[in-house]
Order: sequence, then C-alpha cells, then structure tokens
Amino acid sequence: MAGLKSQLFRSGLSALWYSGAARAFEPLMAGRGAILMLHRIQPAAMHGPFAPNAQLSITPEYLDALLAGFGRAGIDSVSLDEAMRRIDAPSRARFVCFTFDDGYRDNVEHALPVFQRHGVPFTVYATSSFVDRSFAPWWYLLEAIIAHSTCVRWKTPSEEIRYDTAELDAKYAAYSALSDAFFKLPVAAVREQLQRLAEDHGSPVREFAEREMCSLSELQALRAGGAEIGCHTVSHALLMRESAAVVREELVGARTALEAGLGCAVKHLAYPYGKRDHVGPRELAIAKELGFSTATTTRKGALFAIHAAHRHALPRVEVTPAFAGSPHYLQTILSGLPLVLWNRGRRAVID
Repeated sequence: MAGLKSQLFRSGLSALWYSGAARAFEPLMAGRGAILMLHRIQPAAMHGPFAPNAQLSITPEYLDALLAGFGRAGIDSVSLDEAMRRIDAPSRARFVCFTFDDGYRDNVEHALPVFQRHGVPFTVYATSSFVDRSFAPWWYLLEAIIAHSTCVRWKTPSEEIRYDTAELDAKYAAYSALSDAFFKLPVAAVREQLQRLAEDHGSPVREFAEREMCSLSELQALRAGGAEIGCHTVSHALLMRESAAVVREELVGARTALEAGLGCAVKHLAYPYGKRDHVGPRELAIAKELGFSTATTTRKGALFAIHAAHRHALPRVEVTPAFAGSPHYLQTILSGLPLVLWNRGRRAVID
C-alpha cells in the first residue's frame, strides 16, 4: 500500500509538471525559498532486501545531481543564517538550504565531499547522546537486530513477546509492530527498552552508535568542511509527550554538550519527528525562550516573508529516494503548488 501511495504521489507530481500548472503557480506559491530535510547519504549497494528505513537515504549521485540542478536553475544553495537574512529582504532570488537530521557518519564520508565540490554550505543537526555513544537511533538499531535474527524477543517488566523474523515478510511485520511500540513510550522508557533489546540480541548500543554516528571529531571535520552543527536534542525525544522540564533538559543539555565539545555556538535546532502531533505551541515557545536562532519542523512548506516572525516553526521539504527517478519531482514540489495543496490552501505554515 505504501508503494502504491508513493507511485500515485509521483504520478500527481508529473501531471502538475507536464501540464504546466506547477510552473504557472510558482511566482505566487514558491515563496522565497525552502529548507530541505535529509538524513543519510549512502551508496545504493548498502541496502539489502530488508530496509524499512531506506526512505531516509539518498545516494551521493542523487545529491550531486540536486546541487548541479539547483545551480543550473539559478537557485542559490545557502546557509540557514543566510536564508533568514533573505526571507524578509527585498531580493526575490530563490534559495534552498540543505539540512541533515541525527548526525550519521555517512554525512562525513559521502555527503561532505559532494558539498565541498559544489562549494555549498549545509547544516547537520546532531543528537548529543548519539555523539557520546550513550544512545543510538532506535529505528536503525531495531532494523539491524531484525535483519540478523530469526526470532526477536520484546521484553517488558510484565511480559515477553516473541516475533518470528525468519522470512522477509515476517521481518517487516515485526519492525512495524515494534516501531509502533517504541513510538508509544516516553523517552526514558525508549532508552531502557532499546538497551534491553540490544543486550538480548548481542547488538550493544554503544558499538552500534560508534559504527553509525558521528563522533565529536567527525562533527569538527564537518565544520571545517563548511557545515554548521545544529542541535537535535539529547535523546531524539518526542517532545510533546514529555514534561516541560524534560523538554528544556533535552534542548539545553544537547546544546551545552555540543558547544563544549565543539568549542563553538550551536544556534539552530531541529525538533525530532517534528509533525503537529510531535511538537506544538509549548515546544515552539520553549525553543524561542532558550534563544535558538531558528528551529525547524518536518511540516511541509516553503519559506515566506512571514516566517521572519516565526523562526521557531520553520517548515521543511523532505528529499527522498523516491524523487531520484526524475528531476521534475522535487522541482514540482518546490514550485509551491503541491505544498499548498498538502496544507489545504495555506501558503505559509507558521504553527
């Protein structure tokens, strides 16, 4: 069903592009620019048949094509600070910002060389507990455990559930059930449950984080290569589920740790998950109160002049491997019309 929805979405983008509707509405709906959201840059060969998180990764070749294509189209690729200077400036030159969530090691290995070739800045939002190896992205560690197991045990203080993961379909079913279970837990319980799951299946959290996530020295290498390091909380917490005190701890703790380790200011924030049922007015107000220059969500939208007054609720446009088949998919989205349709007629997403 997910594949069918993706195919229908791409067909709709093609219809908007080839009919001329996207380009006709672009002057009205494209806004000043857009913040692009990415996660991983990995060679295609790294994905096996079981890859429930494959949508979070694009290839270095596709990234290179995007940067070259924006250059040919006269769309500037700029930093977040420059984007904020431009959104309420008289200039109508369009721009994009590249941002990466979580802080994966492939951002150094595969993304940085591409950005350096094009001379383009980008931002990596790092999760501080991934950097210090006390935690790891549960969605990828869960994938790794299921991929290498024929049976996965989910233990809680009151029960143990066993999932058959011998066959590919069973692996996907187990991943769906267990990821839903993780999403229902507060962040402290997520950390405890992941630790238990990892120990039971011989996949230590620290070893996984060391293999997959950037260290402080690698974040420094990103900075030296032209990237800005932003904050993505301590534990990748679903903030709306936590108390206000925990939200502040997640934001302040991550910024403090990153600034101490990197020796520079950390000005920009990305809310984990970032949809309306993940982050709300309380979280937006706390981010503003704590003095972050910007804070990005995962709500789909372009940037307009009004966002100068709403810098802690910035929308983004996700870049997925589904767009790699044709350059017009992302171009159509950035024309603004699909984003306005998605937001039920609203041009600017500010909440």
